[in-house]
Amino acid sequence: MVFLIILFFLNLLSVVDVIVISRSRPLQLNLCLETLLAKTQNTGKVTVLYLPSDKNIITLYKHKLEPNYSSINFKRVYYIKNFSFSLRLALASCESDYVLFLTDEMVFTRDFDFADCVLALQRHPDAYSFSLRLGANISNYSASSEGDFIQYNYNKNGDWSFKANCLEGVIYRKSDILPLIKNSKFKNLSQLTEELSTYYHYNLKGLSFTNSKLVKVVVNYVPGFNSKLSDTWHRQDYSVYDLASIFLRGYKIDSSDFDDLYNTNTVIQKEFNYIK
Repeated sequence: MVFLIILFFLNLLSVVDVIVISRSRPLQLNLCLETLLAKTQNTGKVTVLYLPSDKNIITLYKHKLEPNYSSINFKRVYYIKNFSFSLRLALASCESDYVLFLTDEMVFTRDFDFADCVLALQRHPDAYSFSLRLGANISNYSASSEGDFIQYNYNKNGDWSFKANCLEGVIYRKSDILPLIKNSKFKNLSQLTEELSTYYHYNLKGLSFTNSKLVKVVVNYVPGFNSKLSDTWHRQDYSVYDLASIFLRGYKIDSSDFDDLYNTNTVIQKEFNYIK
């Protein structure tokens, strides 16, 4: 019995809990969760915070997504003003000492083990976070290599900036990020990103794999939720309801299109192929 208890706590030390934030994008969320479960090992507790725009979108989350992902905790955020409370509660409820933040536009492209990320952060206490979106394949790469990992100083601008990598696709030590989010005054994801980015300083260090494991694929814009800085990346000809109707008809995005995808930017635009 004692051995099993020790084994349980040792396992907690090597897993990463995941918080996914989704705003009326059930089709893309399905792709995010499908690739997360298919391409990662030592994945801890996964919590989805979803903010649906109307009852039809709610139905897709409740009756098409939740039954397919019984191991994942789905938490509806009823009003945008409750988002900050819901995120703080989800973070405080994480069982691991490490947590990864995702949004529903994230797609995993390569296999990896979260235990390796944890080990890298333990070996580099000076590293503030571990980004799954960065790697030697990303433009303007300038970092020191150490086996399967690279260490770098965050820049002020671009893909390698702290602002672009302070939340989405980033693994933090829970002890580092929890106080920051507790003390932040934010109502939505954009405001939280703005607040976290103020912690940037010249010597702030990060870690990543040699090749990125995650990419953000932008398709549609959700008013009132996306950062204004990224509006130009979003295709305006796909509405929330256009994509939701595809999911409602029983189609999903073909995840194989993203297997070992070679991307030179952390954010890309890509046409989806749909399968049943």
